[in-house]
Amino acid sequence: MKKAEQYLLENETTKNYLGIDGIPEFGRCTQELLFGKGSALINDKRARTAQTPGGTGALRVAADFLAKNTSVKRVWVSNPSWPNHKSVFNSAGLEVREYAYYDAENHTLDFDALINSLNEAQAGDVVLFPWLLP
Repeated sequence: MKKAEQYLLENETTKNYLGIDGIPEFGRCTQELLFGKGSALINDKRARTAQTPGGTGALRVAADFLAKNTSVKRVWVSNPSWPNHKSVFNSAGLEVREYAYYDAENHTLDFDALINSLNEAQAGDVVLFPWLLP
């Protein structure tokens, strides 16, 4: 990591921020990884890639996009989740509901609780799935 940081420091040519599209080559590679090289989604230009300043920034971009450009009104956030997830979506004007998924006693997925919680979700709701928890 230190070598990579040193390389970047020594080869930096600007202090400008990247635009929301980020580095085009990175976006192209990400789309190919997600959808497959030669995917119709990519070829028809139906997939878009945005780079954000970290995970919270990504969530805020997604929350604002959902609130301003879709009919989404409700987002389901896992319990447990990261402490900031609910406030990010609330700040965008979206209703936030919690769903269970984790059996803390056995440190396993509680599939029945997950299904029972999400049975309350309605068509058009968004479900945010956790990663790297607990």
